[in-house]
Amino acid sequence: MEQRAVIKFNAKLGKSASETFRLMQQIYGNQCLGRTAVFEWHKSFLEGRETLEDDKKSERPILVRTPEMIEKVRNFVANAMRH
Repeated sequence: MEQRAVIKFNAKLGKSASETFRLMQQIYGNQCLGRTAVFEWHKSFLEGRETLEDDKKSERPILVRTPEMIEKVRNFVANAMRH
């Protein structure tokens, strides 16, 4: 959220997405959002977006990665390769 606020602030100041990304890399280093994310957020703020929160996602199933599920997948793949 903090980085999105920085992007929004820079967009409102008229800074380019490239300049915003360079400044953010200096400030956040390895923790900086990726270039594509910065450019996408910058564009959406220029287009009038005000919120910093993620958009609501469609109701997709939640993925579950458990040892039991991993074993089921391994067995499925092993059986499929035999046939």
